Amino acid sequence: GNLALPLAHLLPHLHFVAIDLKKHAITILEQRVEESGLVNVRADECYIEAFEEPFGVALGLHVCGPASNAVIQKASANAAAF
Repeated sequence: GNLALPLAHLLPHLHFVAIDLKKHAITILEQRVEESGLVNVRADECYIEAFEEPFGVALGLHVCGPASNAVIQKASANAAAF
């Protein structure tokens, strides 16, 4: 959410999906989204590999090792910038 919310605010014509494995992080983001009134961002609790929606840009914040590789592989499979 620390990256998705400011981007969603600055780019209201785009849709953002924030992915995290931690339920607590998802809950906090959902609260912040509701408080902000933003309608172009949502949270999804899942592994990067399990995310199946098409997208144009992949951003990985605080991902390392296998998770970094997963972001790159998903972006490549979607012909997305990363």
